[in-house]
Amino acid sequence: MILFLIIVFMCRNHITPGTRRVLVPPRQAVVIKRWFGMYSKTLLSGEYFLIPYFDKIASVHCLKPKTINLLAQKAITKNNVGLTVTSQLTLKILEPMLATYAVDNPIDKAIGLAQSTQSNAIGDLTLEQIMEDQQSLNQHILSFLNDRICRWGLSCEAFEINDIAVPHEVKKAIEDFKAAKAKRAAILESVADFFSKATKEAGGRRGKILFPLLCLYYFQ
Repeated sequence: MILFLIIVFMCRNHITPGTRRVLVPPRQAVVIKRWFGMYSKTLLSGEYFLIPYFDKIASVHCLKPKTINLLAQKAITKNNVGLTVTSQLTLKILEPMLATYAVDNPIDKAIGLAQSTQSNAIGDLTLEQIMEDQQSLNQHILSFLNDRICRWGLSCEAFEINDIAVPHEVKKAIEDFKAAKAKRAAILESVADFFSKATKEAGGRRGKILFPLLCLYYFQ
């Protein structure tokens, strides 16, 4: 009776003499192929037995998200300003079968696509647009990547530009422009405040006439 149960168990689990026992750790996947390298099945966390000469391991994938720091990359903005950009992305394998058969080295392909997408996206924007709304740039790149790499069994969980290095002369020009803009705003605010009080004291009419004249004087 015991021998019969053992035989039944072995048949149900495809266990034969020489069968390979495979333990798949949590958050990993093993892709199995058969004749001529054709896909057979994907093994997730657990214990499995492979049939000799039929089942072969095609690939092993980690299903944990992987954060990758991209190498510093040079890019040119729409208004011809050269930048050096460093960024990082987080990739995750969602479909082990596609990650094995759709393309060779899917992670490397995704990294290359991220770098080219980043360069193209920066080239479509001016420096001012990039500095003012960097989050939108990150989101655009993230959306574009996910639209492409899903066919490779991957997902981009996050993309973020960490640093944008601007040439010194351009950086100084930006700082000077911001300082001048802030100074003009402060002057306008103080003038408006002064004439608001003067208008109330004078009954309104005289202040309304003099206010535009003084503004023209300040901003000549």
